[in-house]
Amino acid sequence: MGGQKSKSTVPKSTVSAATSKKTTSYVMQPRRRMVQNYLVIWVDGNIDENSDDYRNILEQLRTVVTEVSICTTPAQCIQFLNEIN
Repeated sequence: MGGQKSKSTVPKSTVSAATSKKTTSYVMQPRRRMVQNYLVIWVDGNIDENSDDYRNILEQLRTVVTEVSICTTPAQCIQFLNEIN
């Protein structure tokens, strides 16, 4: 997830002849990130924290948001929201 492959054509010329060779190279381009604070509150009473899906989703969320808070009950979520201030 760290970057995208970019296809570019780079001409190479030789001095002895007026010919040029074209080479295709794949260059890793870093992703540009906007620096902003985002918070995701995930409320789900059926979260299985041991599942691969849970860990995969959490990992992906953390690449795009500053904080992920997980609540398993509505009361937990309300308490968290009250404590944000």
